[in-house]
Amino acid sequence: MVLAGLWSDAEGPRGPILAGIIAFAIGSLIAGLGPNLAVFVIGRALQGIGTGAVIVGVYVLIARA
Repeated sequence: MVLAGLWSDAEGPRGPILAGIIAFAIGSLIAGLGPNLAVFVIGRALQGIGTGAVIVGVYVLIARA
């Protein structure tokens, strides 16, 4: 979230939102196709990182509006 906030402050919220959506989608694929619990946890962690980036980007959008 901190990195997404710094990125949003520097270049606007579009980048963190798009990167967050992509990270969430990749994390969903990894978690859904994971053959064991370790891979599933990695996928879920990537989903969490993506969600955090999207939330920060949306907060920046709201603040700018």
